[in-house]
Amino acid sequence: MFLDARAPDQPAKYSRSEVKKMIHDAKTSEDLSRLANYFDYQALEFQQKAEEQTKELQRLLALSYHARSYPTQVERTRDLLSRYRAKAHESSVRADAYRQRITAKDQRK
Repeated sequence: MFLDARAPDQPAKYSRSEVKKMIHDAKTSEDLSRLANYFDYQALEFQQKAEEQTKELQRLLALSYHARSYPTQVERTRDLLSRYRAKAHESSVRADAYRQRITAKDQRK
């Protein structure tokens, strides 16, 4: 489904509370690696959603006939596109931060 060497093929699904607990309890390199992989996968999911919204926006803009709700649809699609891109970037930054913590931890050994 996704082509990224760092993200697992089928990552585990965690609830929001489980992720918070994982973040709070992360001490070992394995814990940090698990969090980095989780956020990599989140970034990939948000990038995929952003691509879907880009296609939807292109479809809407290509329509020759515009329904009454057209401006609302376009605005909503642009808003979702912006949000998904921001979330993808945020998740990538978090994954990179966890990877940096892993290398810092390994260098101290």
